[in-house]
Amino acid sequence: MTISAARNLGILSLALGAGALLMPRTLSRVSGLGPHRRLLPLVGLRELSAGIGLLSTRNSTPWLWSRVVGDGMDLAVCASSLLSPGNPRRLSAAITTSIVAAITAIDLRESLRSASASAAADADAESAAVAGVPNGTGAQHEASAKQPVGSPSL
Repeated sequence: MTISAARNLGILSLALGAGALLMPRTLSRVSGLGPHRRLLPLVGLRELSAGIGLLSTRNSTPWLWSRVVGDGMDLAVCASSLLSPGNPRRLSAAITTSIVAAITAIDLRESLRSASASAAADADAESAAVAGVPNGTGAQHEASAKQPVGSPSL
C-alpha cells in the first residue's frame, strides 16, 4: 500500500465524517437515507476517527480495516433505506448504496495490500534477527557489502 493511498483515504474519511456530523439532515435527504438520519452523526464520528488514524500513524493497516468494517455497517444502513417501501427517495438510496459499495471495494483492496506489506516487512525483520543482523534489512545489506569478495554471505 502506498502512503498516498492511506493519506487519500484519510482525507476522504475526514470529508465524509465532517459532512455526516455537521449536515446530517441535508446528507440524509440527498442520499436517500432519511429513515436513518439520526445515525449519521455517529457515522460522522466513526469516519473522523478513521481519518485521523490514517493521517497520524505509520501503520495504517488497522485504520484501513476499521474503514472496511464501517463500510459494512454503512451498506447495512443503505440496504435498509433501499428496501424500505416507505422511503420516497429509494433511487437516491440505490445510488448511495452503489457509491458505498465502490468505496468498500477500494478500502478492502487497500487493507489487503497494507496487511500483505506489513506481513512481508515483519518476515524480513524476523529473517534479519534470526541471521543476527541488527536493525533489519538495511543493516543486512550493509553487512553483505562489507564482506570480502568470494566469502560466503549470511
